[in-house]
Amino acid sequence: MAISAYLDRKILEHVLGIQVYTPAAQLYVGLFNGDPATGGVEVSGGGYSRRYAEFSMVSASEATNTLDVDFQVLESWGTVTHLAVGDADTGGNLLVTAPLSAPLNTGGINQIILRSGDLTIELQDSV
Repeated sequence: MAISAYLDRKILEHVLGIQVYTPAAQLYVGLFNGDPATGGVEVSGGGYSRRYAEFSMVSASEATNTLDVDFQVLESWGTVTHLAVGDADTGGNLLVTAPLSAPLNTGGINQIILRSGDLTIELQDSV
Protein backbone atom coordinates (compact mmCIF):
# COMPACT_ATOMS: atom_id res chain seq x y z
CA MET A 1 0.00 0.00 0.00
CA ALA A 2 1.24 3.50 -0.80
CA ILE A 3 1.04 6.35 1.67
CA SER A 4 -0.96 9.30 0.34
CA ALA A 5 0.54 12.76 -0.16
CA TYR A 6 -1.77 13.97 2.64
CA LEU A 7 -0.39 11.46 5.17
CA ASP A 8 3.19 11.96 3.96
CA ARG A 9 2.91 15.66 4.80
CA LYS A 10 1.23 15.04 8.17
CA ILE A 11 3.96 12.61 9.22
CA LEU A 12 6.74 14.98 8.19
CA GLU A 13 5.12 17.94 9.96
CA HIS A 14 4.64 15.85 13.10
CA VAL A 15 8.16 14.40 13.20
CA LEU A 16 9.77 17.81 12.58
CA GLY A 17 7.66 19.50 15.27
CA ILE A 18 5.90 21.79 12.79
CA GLN A 19 2.38 20.64 13.60
CA VAL A 20 1.05 17.82 15.75
CA TYR A 21 -0.84 15.14 13.83
CA THR A 22 -3.73 13.51 15.65
CA PRO A 23 -4.78 10.29 13.94
CA ALA A 24 -8.42 9.54 13.29
CA ALA A 25 -10.27 7.61 15.99
CA GLN A 26 -11.55 5.19 13.34
CA LEU A 27 -10.35 4.05 9.91
CA TYR A 28 -12.40 2.98 6.90
CA VAL A 29 -11.68 0.97 3.74
CA GLY A 30 -13.09 2.15 0.43
CA LEU A 31 -13.17 0.58 -3.05
CA PHE A 32 -12.23 2.41 -6.25
CA ASN A 33 -12.56 2.16 -10.02
CA GLY A 34 -8.99 3.25 -10.77
CA ASP A 35 -6.14 4.56 -8.66
CA PRO A 36 -7.49 7.24 -6.27
CA ALA A 37 -4.04 8.89 -6.29
CA THR A 38 -4.42 9.64 -10.01
CA GLY A 39 -8.14 10.35 -10.35
CA GLY A 40 -9.73 6.94 -9.72
CA VAL A 41 -13.33 7.22 -8.52
CA GLU A 42 -14.77 5.62 -5.41
CA VAL A 43 -17.57 3.19 -6.22
CA SER A 44 -21.12 4.24 -5.34
CA GLY A 45 -24.70 3.06 -5.38
CA GLY A 46 -26.19 -0.28 -4.52
CA GLY A 47 -25.80 0.10 -0.77
CA TYR A 48 -22.07 0.88 -0.98
CA SER A 49 -20.35 2.51 1.97
CA ARG A 50 -16.83 2.45 3.30
CA ARG A 51 -16.26 -0.20 5.93
CA TYR A 52 -14.70 0.17 9.37
CA ALA A 53 -11.25 -1.40 9.79
CA GLU A 54 -8.81 -1.97 12.63
CA PHE A 55 -5.08 -2.56 12.28
CA SER A 56 -2.29 -3.87 14.49
CA MET A 57 1.46 -3.99 14.13
CA VAL A 58 2.88 -7.36 13.00
CA SER A 59 6.51 -6.22 12.71
CA ALA A 60 8.57 -3.06 13.24
CA SER A 61 7.46 -1.64 9.87
CA GLU A 62 4.26 -3.52 9.01
CA ALA A 63 0.62 -3.43 10.14
CA THR A 64 -2.31 -5.58 9.06
CA ASN A 65 -6.08 -5.55 9.45
CA THR A 66 -7.37 -7.42 12.50
CA LEU A 67 -11.03 -7.75 11.43
CA ASP A 68 -12.71 -8.99 8.27
CA VAL A 69 -13.84 -6.09 6.05
CA ASP A 70 -17.12 -7.08 4.39
CA PHE A 71 -18.82 -5.25 1.50
CA GLN A 72 -22.32 -6.36 0.48
CA VAL A 73 -22.68 -5.87 -3.29
CA LEU A 74 -26.34 -5.09 -4.02
CA GLU A 75 -25.70 -3.96 -7.61
CA SER A 76 -22.65 -3.85 -9.85
CA TRP A 77 -20.03 -1.25 -9.00
CA GLY A 78 -18.17 -1.92 -12.22
CA THR A 79 -14.58 -3.14 -12.11
CA VAL A 80 -12.89 -2.44 -8.78
CA THR A 81 -9.14 -2.01 -9.19
CA HIS A 82 -7.98 -0.28 -5.99
CA LEU A 83 -8.75 0.14 -2.34
CA ALA A 84 -7.88 2.87 0.11
CA VAL A 85 -7.87 3.41 3.85
CA GLY A 86 -9.33 6.74 4.92
CA ASP A 87 -9.98 8.68 8.09
CA ALA A 88 -13.76 9.04 7.62
CA ASP A 89 -16.69 6.92 6.49
CA THR A 90 -17.49 9.58 3.85
CA GLY A 91 -15.25 12.33 2.52
CA GLY A 92 -12.27 12.84 4.77
CA ASN A 93 -8.71 12.07 3.73
CA LEU A 94 -7.27 9.00 2.10
CA LEU A 95 -4.27 7.75 4.05
CA VAL A 96 -3.00 4.77 2.05
CA THR A 97 -3.98 3.28 -1.31
CA ALA A 98 -3.23 0.03 -3.11
CA PRO A 99 -4.15 -1.80 -6.29
CA LEU A 100 -5.98 -5.10 -5.92
CA SER A 101 -3.93 -8.14 -6.91
CA ALA A 102 -6.36 -8.49 -9.84
CA PRO A 103 -9.24 -6.26 -11.03
CA LEU A 104 -12.60 -7.42 -9.67
CA ASN A 105 -15.73 -7.23 -11.83
CA THR A 106 -18.56 -6.76 -9.34
CA GLY A 107 -21.33 -7.77 -11.75
CA GLY A 108 -22.92 -11.00 -10.56
CA ILE A 109 -21.28 -11.15 -7.14
CA ASN A 110 -22.97 -10.32 -3.85
CA GLN A 111 -20.08 -9.91 -1.42
CA ILE A 112 -16.46 -8.80 -1.19
CA ILE A 113 -14.62 -9.90 1.94
CA LEU A 114 -11.13 -8.80 2.88
CA ARG A 115 -10.18 -11.31 5.56
CA SER A 116 -8.25 -10.43 8.69
CA GLY A 117 -4.60 -10.18 7.63
CA ASP A 118 -5.38 -9.49 3.94
CA LEU A 119 -4.52 -5.78 4.11
CA THR A 120 -0.89 -5.05 4.92
CA ILE A 121 0.51 -1.56 5.29
CA GLU A 122 4.29 -1.50 5.20
CA LEU A 123 6.69 1.39 5.65
CA GLN A 124 9.57 1.15 3.23
CA ASP A 125 12.79 3.08 2.63
CA SER A 126 13.87 2.66 6.26
CA VAL A 127 17.52 3.17 7.19
